[in-house]
Formats: sequence, C-alpha cells, structure tokens
Amino acid sequence: MGELQIALLILGAMVIVAVIVYNRVQEARFRERAEDAFAPAEKEALADTPATRPTQERIEPQFQSTDLPVHDPEEPRAEVVLPPTANEMETARAVMATSFEGIEKEAPPRPPQVPAPVEPVSIEPVLVEPTLVEPAPVEPARVEPARVEPAPVESVATEPLPVSPSLVVQGDQGDAAEDPLSYVARIMAHESLPQAAVEQMLRSMIGQTGRVQVEGRGAPGTAWATLEAGRVPADVREVRASLQLVDRRGMVTQHDIARFQSAVARCAGTARASSQLPQAEAYLARARDLDRFCAEVDVVVGMNVVAPRGRPFVGTRVRGLIEAAGFRSDEERFVYLDNAGNPRFALENQDQSPLTTDALRSAQVTGLTLLLDVPRQSDGLSTFNQMVQVGRQLAQSLGGTLVDDNGAPVTDAGLEQIRNQLRAIYRTMEAHGMPPGSPLAGRLFG
Repeated sequence: MGELQIALLILGAMVIVAVIVYNRVQEARFRERAEDAFAPAEKEALADTPATRPTQERIEPQFQSTDLPVHDPEEPRAEVVLPPTANEMETARAVMATSFEGIEKEAPPRPPQVPAPVEPVSIEPVLVEPTLVEPAPVEPARVEPARVEPAPVESVATEPLPVSPSLVVQGDQGDAAEDPLSYVARIMAHESLPQAAVEQMLRSMIGQTGRVQVEGRGAPGTAWATLEAGRVPADVREVRASLQLVDRRGMVTQHDIARFQSAVARCAGTARASSQLPQAEAYLARARDLDRFCAEVDVVVGMNVVAPRGRPFVGTRVRGLIEAAGFRSDEERFVYLDNAGNPRFALENQDQSPLTTDALRSAQVTGLTLLLDVPRQSDGLSTFNQMVQVGRQLAQSLGGTLVDDNGAPVTDAGLEQIRNQLRAIYRTMEAHGMPPGSPLAGRLFG
C-alpha cells in the first residue's frame, strides 16, 4: 500500500474514535440533566397530581365563581397541588354540590348563548324544503299528456292548423292537415320560378332522400306534380316541400329541419319569392310522439321451418315447394301474394344469406324464416293464420319442424298468445288514427 492510502486509513480511524468519544460525553450530560429534572421532591408532587386532577376537572365549569382560587398561568401546577386535608375535602364537597345546583338554576339563561345561533340554521332548511317540494306534484301533470299514447294522434290531426296558420294561402286550405307526418314548407311567386333555383334546392335535398317530397304547380287550385332534379317544368309558380318526420330509420333532428329550411329559403331568396317556414319546435314534439308510437306497434312476427340436424333441405326441392305454395321471388327473398298481387308475408333464409331462384339451384338450406310485417297488413289476423298454415305445410313437406325464434316448437297456446298481442297492436293503431295497412301506416313503416 502507498503512503497516501495508509495516511487516509489512519485519518479515518481517528475520525471514528472522535465520534465515539463525543457521543459518550453527550450521553453523560443528558443523563445528568434527566436526574436533576426528576428529583425526589418533584416526583412526590407529580405522584399526587392524578389524585387531585379529577377534582380540578369537575369544577372547571365554575371558572366565574369567586370562591375558587385563581392561579397564575405561568405558575407550575405541580408546586400548588398539595394533598387535601379533611377540611378541604368537606369544603370541596360543599362547593361541588353548590356548583351543580347553580348549574340547574342557571340553565334557562344559558341556552341562548350556545343554541341560539344554531336554531335558525336548523329551522331554515325545514322552512325552505316545503317550497322546494311543492312544484314536484306539478311536474308529473306536465309530463302525463306526453305519456298517454292517444295524444300523438290527436295532435297529428289538429296541430298543423293552430301551429302554422301561414300554410293556408289564397284559399288553398288543409295542405298541412293532408300530410300529418311531415314538416311542410311553401314557396309562392307571381311569376314562374327560375328552374335553376328549384334545381339547386332539389340537389341540396338529395342527402335526405326517402324523407323529402317536392311538388309544384302553376297556379293555385291546379293539381300538384312531383318535381325531380332535371325535370322541373318552366311554369312552376308554387312549390310545396315536405320532410317526413319519422320512419323506420328513426325521427328527424333539429339539424335535419334546419337544413331543409335553409334549402327552401335559399330557393325563395334566389327567385325573389315569398316562403313560409313554420317553426320547428312543434314538429319536433310531434316527431317524438310519432317515434314513441312507432316503437310500440312496429312489430314483425316470425317463425322458422328448420331442417333436422345434419340433414339440410335441398335447394331445388325448397324452390319447387315455395313456388307451388304461392311465393314469388322479390330480390333476395320470396313474398307470398294475395289474389290482388299484394304481399302478405315474406320468406327468407334463416342464415341471412340471399334466398333467390338462382341460389336455390345449388344451395342446401338449414332453415327458412316466415315474416309478417304487422303494421302494414290491414287484415293482420287472417294473414297470420295463413302464414301459420303455409309454415306447417312446408315443415311437413320438407320433413322439418316449425319453431319460434327461440327454437321451441310452435304450439296452439303460443299461437293464441301471438294473436292476442296482434289484436292489442291493431287497437292501438286504430286509436291513433293510423289503421294497419293504411297509406299513412305504409309511409310510416315503409
């Protein structure tokens, strides 16, 4: 090892020894101070303190009494606390009895000092709560009309007249009442409207296809004709644009109506014609009512003809049987037509794959689904009975089983339960002024 390393080791050892010596000296000093602090006289006084503290604590509420000694806050309690004599004990008992009697007598004037600020705080909430609770019974009264299902139909039949009187122009009355499912806007001019302005309005409404219908006519009292982009007559002086409020996709939003209004207003401004745009709030409320009504009655009844496990139906046999039963191909499914050619119920592939004539030539089918669109059938009960009969015939001919959506075999009791549900739905639709199978129901559930 080098000399520097040896010197560092010696210096480190000396530092450690110095620290140990310093700690020993400090420990001796603290021990001497502790012994001085706990001298025998002090220990006796502290030993007596617990015996006297209960008496001191029990008379603390009587600080205002002149009979009690007053101690200097800076004077140590240990120096004044002495063992009580017999006379002091008697005096203490007398003072304690007197002090507690004094408390009972002075009880009436003392409550205002402590509870007084609290009482108003505790009382105020009680006085305020009744005023806050009173409006509660009123709120259900305002909500109840919206929950009553017949209300939407009554409002549909009568709302447009008081809400939008501006729709009645030049003796042409009832346009709004003729279309209770739509928001209707009008454009009127003394001369023919510019074709370019009308074309621009039609193009701006393309995004709302299926819900918008635009009609025009040359003069009041003449027949309305549907206007389409690229085929706008040159002699149109009046335009009626309708935005359907609800369909199976849902209800329109405030943004939809605002966009529709903007297109109509832009066309009227370009043509320097007058326009009538009813306020949207009433129509949005009607849309909500119609949407609730649709959710209640928009029902599709379905049942399945399923093949035995591992033995699917042969496609060609299925095609022959369903065509013989009266089904006709309709895009990716088959429909059952009545004598007038109107569809009554549909037949689809249970696995959601297309059910077409070409597909059935080489396909194997594990299940067929019969579907009845309830609100679109005017004679729903007879249509349902006919669908059940066709389903049983297919199941028997194909060697399958007629089951419900849960896979349980269809029983007479289950069928009767469905019939009762259909009767309730049709009663609701009649009460709302939209009979099943009517043109309004066709538009609403189209």
